[in-house]
Amino acid sequence: MNYADQLQEIIVQEKPDQLLPFLQSLPAGNLEELRKKIKTLKKQLEKYIEIRIGNWGRKGTAGQTNVLQLAALGLLSKQDLFSSDYIVRLFNNHSQSDIWPYILEILKYRQEDWFTDCLKHHQQKNEWLIIDYQKLRELQMLGIIRHDKELFTKPMTYLLQIPWKDQQETQRDVYSLICQDDFLLKNDLLSIFEYETNLYWINHYYSKDRKQTLNWTGIFLRLVEEKKINRQLILQKCLHGLKRDFNKNLLGWYKDLFNELKPTIGERITLQQGICELLHCTSTQPVNFAIEQIKHIYTHPDFDFTSLSTGAESLLSRSDVRTATRTLLAIFEKSVKIHPSLAKQISLLVCNVFIIDDAIIHEKAAKLINQVGDRKDEALLEQLTLFIDQLSATARDLLQEFLPVTEEEPSCIYEKQEGSIPQRITNQNKLQPINSWNDLLFQIGKVTSHLNTENLELLLDGLIRLQSAVPANFHEQVKPYLRKPEQMQWLYGMEGLINALISDWANQGKTHYVSQVNLNNTDRFLYIYQQRFEQLINKIHDKSTLPLLATPSHTPYWIAPEVLVDRMLAYQKHNTPIDYLDLAIAIARTSQEEKELALEKADQLTGFYKDLMLFFLGETVTPTLSSKSSFLKPISDVMTKLMDKHSLRRPRKEDEQHILWAVAARTKNPSGKFDFLESTSWAAVPNVISPFALEWEMQHKNYSYKNWDKTIITIRYSVIHLQLPDKIYSPIGLLYSQHISKKEDLAYYYINEKDAELLFSLIPHYPEALYIQAIQAGTIRSELGEETERRIVSAVLRTLLSPDRPFQIASTLLLATGLLHAQNTTRGVASEVVVQAISDARLDTYLLGEMLGKLITGNYAPVQRLIGALTLVKGISALHDSALEQILESLIIQLEGAPPKNLKKLLELYLDICKKHRRRTTTAIKEKASVWQQNATLKPVAAKITQLISEPTAA
Repeated sequence: MNYADQLQEIIVQEKPDQLLPFLQSLPAGNLEELRKKIKTLKKQLEKYIEIRIGNWGRKGTAGQTNVLQLAALGLLSKQDLFSSDYIVRLFNNHSQSDIWPYILEILKYRQEDWFTDCLKHHQQKNEWLIIDYQKLRELQMLGIIRHDKELFTKPMTYLLQIPWKDQQETQRDVYSLICQDDFLLKNDLLSIFEYETNLYWINHYYSKDRKQTLNWTGIFLRLVEEKKINRQLILQKCLHGLKRDFNKNLLGWYKDLFNELKPTIGERITLQQGICELLHCTSTQPVNFAIEQIKHIYTHPDFDFTSLSTGAESLLSRSDVRTATRTLLAIFEKSVKIHPSLAKQISLLVCNVFIIDDAIIHEKAAKLINQVGDRKDEALLEQLTLFIDQLSATARDLLQEFLPVTEEEPSCIYEKQEGSIPQRITNQNKLQPINSWNDLLFQIGKVTSHLNTENLELLLDGLIRLQSAVPANFHEQVKPYLRKPEQMQWLYGMEGLINALISDWANQGKTHYVSQVNLNNTDRFLYIYQQRFEQLINKIHDKSTLPLLATPSHTPYWIAPEVLVDRMLAYQKHNTPIDYLDLAIAIARTSQEEKELALEKADQLTGFYKDLMLFFLGETVTPTLSSKSSFLKPISDVMTKLMDKHSLRRPRKEDEQHILWAVAARTKNPSGKFDFLESTSWAAVPNVISPFALEWEMQHKNYSYKNWDKTIITIRYSVIHLQLPDKIYSPIGLLYSQHISKKEDLAYYYINEKDAELLFSLIPHYPEALYIQAIQAGTIRSELGEETERRIVSAVLRTLLSPDRPFQIASTLLLATGLLHAQNTTRGVASEVVVQAISDARLDTYLLGEMLGKLITGNYAPVQRLIGALTLVKGISALHDSALEQILESLIIQLEGAPPKNLKKLLELYLDICKKHRRRTTTAIKEKASVWQQNATLKPVAAKITQLISEPTAA
């Protein structure tokens, strides 16, 4: 029996006592065969199998796994032990006591000087690795590892995690274990303030009856009380810990311990430099803590204002510690009264707050400067001049004597420009086709690494046009982009379609992976791409070089009218049938500009296609359609479900023509009503005869559940209810109707963030239905979803940045929900959209404000989120301020019932814009403000709004 077989026998038969003799018997030399055996056994023993019917588990027993890990500890190389999880499992084993003697044997046998670093590496990498502190100490005493503070600190904090079987220990016993350990007290205890641990999580030790008996805070308090550790040192260590970039829970523990020690004024004065240094911290918790401490000592004769001013300079310009900033301004105000000589220094310091966009802080700072500032101080005047554009209206009024006289900014009123669309068909944005095999190969790489409409469409076009340029050995060159055959069965979604397309093309029709890609729970538009890819493979199989009609001619997805007609004439010349779905997409992508020459050429088309294109590109042609077929009459919900899968099949010829009429009509005039389509089978489908008018309302819901202690918890929340029609049968070619129906399952709402741009490229003129889909996918509730849903919302919001993307009800509602979204980055994207849409004069500000007011009244989300999002719009230009004023005005009028929390800040934002640009307010706003004056919180700002000049009432 060779050594590998002997090792396997020891492991399989669970004989840890035979492992050390086996290791000692090994000849010096290559251990690779044994190391391979360990890795092979690991795979075998950890494989999940069905042990009994319905009962799954690992193939190996716990004992076999333990011996395997011991063998790994004794035989594997340094690199293997650093990179694998053997150490984690061995030292994290809860039944460790049984094998601990064998662990010691193996470690004594190896005597590796890098083992300390190995344990430390795994502890840093895996937060769930908890090594027993006492066992670490034993390893240190035996000389197996060296003492490392970072390695020892985390296990030490778990000393309060008494195993359940030992929980009869009393508080006195556990405390004695800690405070009588001189090595722990001198070497490890204070490392709690140096390294990040889960101390905050294990701060409480509970007995079986769930009564708290001991915690780390209590231990430190007792150690200080019994003078086992120095009180002043612990106070200093708490401040030192607060400076570290640790998680907020651990910082909170340092803060709480400091407060529990109840430092005197004298102790705080001694520690004042350390306290003031906390003002530089990036985390808000230490900053707020420092301000709270400074409040107690700034009037003391020994308080050093220099330390405070150094930290205050950076704090005053931060927007995330506004409460601390207000408190600091109050401290400055009183400090000047105590020490008038500080007036100049404080005046200059206070100027930093004008970087923050906060009207209340601006007003407080301006009042302070007005009181103590020297109107002849050139440095102060220069500082204030730098911030003149950032000053709130009230602050500007208060500081008039300090500011230079400036010309009044010309009045600017925002107005939405109806029908204003930038030119889409220009020489500058014309797509340059791929012209060589090398470029085509490079394009395949671009599509697989960075998928977007332009890259994909250029590839599809190149695969058709460059068939003759493909070299004989092309398969070897594209091999890096091909999946292995066994991987093809798992293809899913758009990424799967791309991989399938490249494979089917490379295999020259011998495979049909595209049709096999799993598109369950994906957007219906992916079925369109699936059919397009199948059409492309068929074209290549037939040696046809006629382009797909829907290939864009101009970035990112537009088709020039003349280009589309030329392609249709080429199909007509070659007597090649036109695919109705390809034409439907092409029409939906065709821009309504530069049509004159296209109209002339359209007259050369024959039959149905001539009538269709003359209607689509012309002004006066009204088509006459045959009566609807009896094939599809109104059908029951049950039949709808049964027929839904058939909507992906090719319709009858007459139905194809009706679909193309509907797509052409809606593309030509998104807001039009087309009575001539009443004779089609699709008259009842949304967006066929008339544009779908989305209606929505807020609904309040709740659900209850029992907590671990059987307390009933009730969660109340608000949702957006979209009033959508029941699901009805519509063929996939009715592009504008695919997403407008009630859904039975959230899976139907799914839009992959990476696919968003591709989906919108299919209906760029009128994508409202996709915005309805996005609302259902990610913003029905402001708190909805995991990271996936949040990324979906951000991705779809970015489509609204395009200057040719119109705003209608669904897109505006999505934007409103984006401004109130739970995730800050999503709100940032929504703010960016608002800024861009105002610049392009596309945004209906009054509609957006009305929707925001309705959402806030319906408790959709906190007002504070909106304030932060709208603040990003303020001050960009007079035009943006005018638009923001309109949004706020429309929003405020919509508010009903009890004032929402933080309404004061919203009103302050509105008031500041009105005063800054000397705007008049409306009677409706004044009436609201008059009512809100009865509220103590809102009274000051509401009173100021009522004092604004009203707009003249229309006669």
